[in-house]
Amino acid sequence: MFNLSEEDVMKKLCSAIFVIIIVCVVSSCNLLMLKTVAFDSDGGTSVEDLSLLEGSIIIKPTSPHKDGYVFAGWYKDNLLTTLWNFSTVITEDQLLYAKWLVPTSDSSFVFEEINGDIEITKFIGSESEIVIPDTINGKSVSSIGIGAFSPDLPKGKVVQSHKSNISSIKIPDSVTTISKAAFYYCDSLTNITIPDSVTLIGEYAFKDCIRLTSVTLPDSVTSIGIQAFAYCRALINIKIPDSVTSIGGSALIYCSALTSIVIPDSVTSIGTHVFWECNGLISINCEVSDQPADWDSNWLGYSTATVTWGYIAD
Repeated sequence: MFNLSEEDVMKKLCSAIFVIIIVCVVSSCNLLMLKTVAFDSDGGTSVEDLSLLEGSIIIKPTSPHKDGYVFAGWYKDNLLTTLWNFSTVITEDQLLYAKWLVPTSDSSFVFEEINGDIEITKFIGSESEIVIPDTINGKSVSSIGIGAFSPDLPKGKVVQSHKSNISSIKIPDSVTTISKAAFYYCDSLTNITIPDSVTLIGEYAFKDCIRLTSVTLPDSVTSIGIQAFAYCRALINIKIPDSVTSIGGSALIYCSALTSIVIPDSVTSIGTHVFWECNGLISINCEVSDQPADWDSNWLGYSTATVTWGYIAD
């Protein structure tokens, strides 16, 4: 055995106490930095709480299910007025609230089963505010078919038609495809919710939706079809996510209220005359440093807007 002097014993004791203090301080800091995110599903299937470091963002959980309702998102407040933005960093404990909507009756839709899922082929109801159900006859609604909500638009054809009284549409997060001319000439439509399950916005999908003012595409969308938002003359804002790789020709022609737009660097292909007659357009901000080879040589469509290459958002 070693004989330690009283001075050595005190040094070792002080060192041990110092280590214990450091460990406690570090542990306390980590605990203080951890924030709890809880989910109130309001009678839907439960969603587990999360423990996240301060400054993190919430990874959107799998949507809950509630019989007879369609999930309409997570909200910051119990009055369900402020939709939670999942790009927001966490600075404190957070409780999010589920919003549920009563779906429009199945009898308002014509539909068919395709590969075990449901495609809505026609809306035949009279409602102006529509909540598309996520299931019909126990099967998932995965597609909005060709011309499904366009007034008197024969399947597979694009023709001028009489006016629509549809003012708002909630699409459930079971839907992955919005087909050709799905909402063409819905000229009373002012509000549409596109879930982050949708990957394709078909050609002419929202053409002539002349009262639509703002569109936020979810970061699941990879393709925007030809003339998808053509003649949306009231459209003042459209956010293209960095999941989009292709934008079809004439996608935004005659969007005369649009003043600026950001094209993310994920976009490798753009068709011709995308911004034709967008007379209010002042700035087009491209995140790529140079025009990609697969962008059509006349993608601007003779627009006089200022094009900025290598754009970096503030």
